[in-house]
Amino acid sequence: MERRQKTESESGRHAGEGSSALREAKETTESIVIAFILAFVFRAFIVEAFVIPTGSMAATLYGQHGTLICEDCGWENAYGLNGDEERAGRYGPDSRVLCQNCGHYNTNLKFHDGMRSGDRRLLGGNAESGDRILVFKWPFDVGAGRLGPERWDVTVFKNPANGDENFIKRLVGLPGEVLEILDGDVYAAPASELTENTLRTMGEFLHLKYRMRTSHVPNDDPEWARLRDPMEAVLAELANKLHIVRKSPAAQNPLWNVVYHHDYPPRELGDGQPFWNPDRGEGSRWSTGDRCLRFSGATGGEGVVRYAGKAIVDHNSYNIDVPSSAWNPVSDLRLETVVYPGAGDGWVELDLCKGEECFAARLDAQGRLTLTGHGESGTTESGEVMGDTMVSPMGVGRPFELALEILDYRAAVIVDRQEVLATTLAQFAPDIRTLRERDPTPSRAPFIAAGGVDVELRHVVLYRDAYYTAPYMRG
Repeated sequence: MERRQKTESESGRHAGEGSSALREAKETTESIVIAFILAFVFRAFIVEAFVIPTGSMAATLYGQHGTLICEDCGWENAYGLNGDEERAGRYGPDSRVLCQNCGHYNTNLKFHDGMRSGDRRLLGGNAESGDRILVFKWPFDVGAGRLGPERWDVTVFKNPANGDENFIKRLVGLPGEVLEILDGDVYAAPASELTENTLRTMGEFLHLKYRMRTSHVPNDDPEWARLRDPMEAVLAELANKLHIVRKSPAAQNPLWNVVYHHDYPPRELGDGQPFWNPDRGEGSRWSTGDRCLRFSGATGGEGVVRYAGKAIVDHNSYNIDVPSSAWNPVSDLRLETVVYPGAGDGWVELDLCKGEECFAARLDAQGRLTLTGHGESGTTESGEVMGDTMVSPMGVGRPFELALEILDYRAAVIVDRQEVLATTLAQFAPDIRTLRERDPTPSRAPFIAAGGVDVELRHVVLYRDAYYTAPYMRG
């Protein structure tokens, strides 16, 4: 009797356990299905992850690339791969990577980096996949507006000619705008402010440019002559209505490209490599060794150390197959350093030029900071004070960061990563007509000056801005 009751009890328990297992399996299956549905909905309407396929966004975002440590200065360089479809066959075993920092030609390029299939390791490759980004889709679903993408955002869109192909680019122009690129900077004018003749002529000109690209229209085609005079009138109208488009700090930060980082000097300085060159005139007491720039002037005297050796152009180590003849001089620059003050009551100065317009940021021991324009043309005159203020005095053993930048026709001084002084459009503004004709090369190289103080400058870095071009919009 007791045995039969025990058996019935065990049977009931096993039946309950079986029912529980089925219930758990059902709940697990439902959870997985719901997870898949949510993932699909999330990917389709909220956020989707993308892998950058090519190097068209380099050096802000990398596609599939190789990494190389410069054998001269130790700088880490990323470079495009032969395996990319767009680059296949464009370089060979003798190709070299020109260091982004020191300008040294590295010969230890692994030729087979792009061949990622099979036993890639046997080929000696070190290929890395492209950068990954998350793209928000929901702002467009709720009407975009202020929630939509803004100028300078990285955007993803479908190739109009191939709906299965994604393009990843930076948003520069907004709807209803006409753009012009001058000296690497972007200028915009509202299309609504342009005359009908201008809009019509621009449409015809763009169509002709398109035909030039797709059908190889020769330069002596009579349509060029027909549009030459109307386009002159278009350019004249645009010169009065274009305004420079400036980047926000958040958009600008990833667009600074290193020209020379003095923490990574060349081991054996050669032709075309960067260095800081002290003026050897009377009173100059600069030394440039040990990855620092030192000035000994507490007992009197002043001096200058100038950037030299390597041209300031839009070269990037990623593009190993672009000849130097295609590089453009860049005049939007940033010079920054960490200042370690010593004895003396003197001053430190950073100096940059854009064309013939030059600016100096000088800070003295008492904390007086001055931004001076001393260009030879335009709105600034030699020695004109653009702005001045008081900051913390220089104290012995109390380091601080100091930077001067010229960006999008605006000179600014930054102390400890906070902008302190900047020019206005009334003080420093572009002249569209002059820009279309002038040589954008800075009239003199960046330099650092000091006087009446002992000072050590560490982490001295010269940057350049991204340089925009429009190769198919030139007549």
